[in-house]
Amino acid sequence: MNAVEIEEEVSKLTAAPFDAAEFPFQFLEAFDFNATAVNKLRSGGKGHNKSDVPARSSPATATTSTWPSARPARPAPP
Repeated sequence: MNAVEIEEEVSKLTAAPFDAAEFPFQFLEAFDFNATAVNKLRSGGKGHNKSDVPARSSPATATTSTWPSARPARPAPP
């Protein structure tokens, strides 16, 4: 898709009545974003978003952290 085609699609988008719920998806479509991906976004990614799954902790992961500030200091070498 070239700049002229994008400009034409965005012009169509701005000429249409504004729908706040649909605008982000129409904007992506104006830039020739993959239709399947837009439909997944529009549906809220149902079945694909795992962030609402509660985390499980095991004894090994419950006490360790990947943050450098949370790691215990190493003893000085002899």
